[in-house]
Amino acid sequence: MLKSGALTLDQNSKLLRVLGIEVHLTKTEYLLIELLLLNDQHIVERSDVIAACKLFDGKGSDQMLNLHVSRLRIKIREAGGGNFIFSTSGFGISLNDPSTFENV
Repeated sequence: MLKSGALTLDQNSKLLRVLGIEVHLTKTEYLLIELLLLNDQHIVERSDVIAACKLFDGKGSDQMLNLHVSRLRIKIREAGGGNFIFSTSGFGISLNDPSTFENV
């Protein structure tokens, strides 16, 4: 089991739960959230994410990654989980529990 805030990923059943609610994932979304949970609160380089998610299709890999990240963000938000996935321009993608941020 991997956990970060409201997110829990069961690696045996390949099931993501957000606040206890089941979120159905595609294979690519599963690989993406697993990688981010394994590197919780650390930026993962886009090239490493593309490799881990097996998104090799030439020049379209970046756009494919953006699409999968966007869909995963939507699924997590719709289950009540908030914004967990962050993109840092020029660096990569990270997972951070939004409940740990202070309101400024």
